Amino acid sequence: MNTCQHMNAFEDIWRLRPDYSLLGFKSNPFTITPLFFNYSDKGLSERDEKLFVPTESARQSVTSFGLGKRLLVWGEVGVGKTTIMNMLLYLGSSREDLLPIRVVIKEDTVSRAVQELLYNYCFGLISELRKKKLAKPVESAKKWLLEKKYADKLYDFMTRLMGPFEEEISAEKRVSSRAGLSVAVQAETAGEEALTSSLRTYVQSLPIRAVQDRLVELQALTSSLGYRGVVFAIDEADHIEQIDKVLAMLTASREIFFTSQSYAFVVAGSKDLADQDRRGEVSGIFDSTIHVGRLREDDIKQALFRRVQLENPELTLQKVFDNEALIAILQHCGGILKTTLRLAENALDEAAAQRASRINLKHVMAASRRASVSLLSNLKDYEINVLRVLSRLGQASPGDREFQRRAQLSRPRLTTVLNALLDKRMVDKAKKARKNVYSVKPHVKAFLD
Repeated sequence: MNTCQHMNAFEDIWRLRPDYSLLGFKSNPFTITPLFFNYSDKGLSERDEKLFVPTESARQSVTSFGLGKRLLVWGEVGVGKTTIMNMLLYLGSSREDLLPIRVVIKEDTVSRAVQELLYNYCFGLISELRKKKLAKPVESAKKWLLEKKYADKLYDFMTRLMGPFEEEISAEKRVSSRAGLSVAVQAETAGEEALTSSLRTYVQSLPIRAVQDRLVELQALTSSLGYRGVVFAIDEADHIEQIDKVLAMLTASREIFFTSQSYAFVVAGSKDLADQDRRGEVSGIFDSTIHVGRLREDDIKQALFRRVQLENPELTLQKVFDNEALIAILQHCGGILKTTLRLAENALDEAAAQRASRINLKHVMAASRRASVSLLSNLKDYEINVLRVLSRLGQASPGDREFQRRAQLSRPRLTTVLNALLDKRMVDKAKKARKNVYSVKPHVKAFLD
């Protein structure tokens, strides 16, 4: 093959890059990012206001939200719990003068969730003090920390992470002027990672009672910065397989949640969390529990339409999607907004790569197949085995002995696995007599056979 042929081959590959211009876009408007994720960025949040679809669960959460309130937002994966939580952080900071603190809980931190809450609170305050926007409140906060730091390691770490105060910088600059270096810059870069690690280690070792005391003390510092209180948002319970750990964490944290009327707590929890709370212990902690369900078809269309309009106000859904393509997306995703956006995004990429001026059914099906391959590659071995057994049986209930024998799982475990696959849009569920019957989705079955 000569050089010219090599260049032509490369040009052919390059032409596969999506070109959105024929569809009326500069970029793909369906990219998945939870709304209000950058809740402290006013410009981005105002853009997200235009994309937000006010569902009933969103209205209920706003009505239930406020200082002294504890709110549990729960539902399936992908229904929009994180967006509602981010929205409340945004409303709290922009409309209620509350300091927003997001706490992400993972499998390896759930047993120390209360400590993670304090750790993130410390860094939220450090960030505010570093901004130095209001001179008097900042000086008041610095004085408060200076008085505390000699008696408590936590406040010593916070003071050091903030960097030297102005008077300290001026004195040290005079000493180091010959070297032409700023001590302030040195203090900010040298050892900050070690300080952060030390602060985390220290906070993780604190007992719950000590965490509770520090939270009360830090509220005084928060008030000195002009905030009426704090809104804590605890997220990511969906990603923790052992839901009993989340239940234990919430139960152990009861005293923290009831510590002060200066806090608002929003917890994003999974459907499993609500299902396993048999004795009502978790629901007893919260003032309100908001179920975030699958969206109605009209709400899904509205969410897609708003993204289209933000990118190009002259376009409508009918100009972007063939009717068959839009119906296929709605049917495939079953009211899960995250799945809908992902499929719409990939279908648009397919259409753009083929230089089409509209998304048709073939583009949707190609995107669906690609998503299925990606999902299958991320499944655990036992989940793939359940799918293969179910594919051969056609349809089955977790109570069927033959299904249990072939899958080598007990009925409760099989039910859990099937529900997880249902959330991932890999299987369908239907009622047959008194049984829940499952079947593999056609586009998934094609990759199993």
